[in-house]
Amino acid sequence: MGVIASQVTQAYNATGAGNAGAWVTGAEIVEGVLEARASVLSLGLALDPNVIVLNDLQWARAIGRLATAGVLPREAGNPVVSGAWPQALGLTWVSTPHTPTADPILLDNTQLGGMADEDLGGPGYKKAGGIGVETKAIRKEETDSYLVRARRVTVPVVREASAAIRLTNTGL
Repeated sequence: MGVIASQVTQAYNATGAGNAGAWVTGAEIVEGVLEARASVLSLGLALDPNVIVLNDLQWARAIGRLATAGVLPREAGNPVVSGAWPQALGLTWVSTPHTPTADPILLDNTQLGGMADEDLGGPGYKKAGGIGVETKAIRKEETDSYLVRARRVTVPVVREASAAIRLTNTGL
């Protein structure tokens, strides 16, 4: 998440230019999120934001306000009832305690980036099966056994920083 925060430079004032307000109602959340999504779509880069990432407190507030506004399904699929990640406004709403910014982030999870394997090398390590896993077997003569080690070192990569936008001034 830190790599994403360092690369994402786009920001959208979710409550309107110059407005020091906040998302108080579910309707304001709907409007702000859809406007931010439209600003990414208008870039013409074939990006389709489909995930909104919030910290745990923001997620609780947003889901509560969306539920009160009647935006979420009443029974099946209601995150308040099921505890599952909700689908609302064409987005998956997720939370993490490891958000790198105080602002929610709206992103296209297919275009933003991913994880790449890093080759650390090291004596005795061999690549296993072309899937990024490196293994090492160490013979222990005194016990007639082997000590086996395996590792996979990955690094986060942001391929398209325009695939994400920070939502500022939400008040969540």
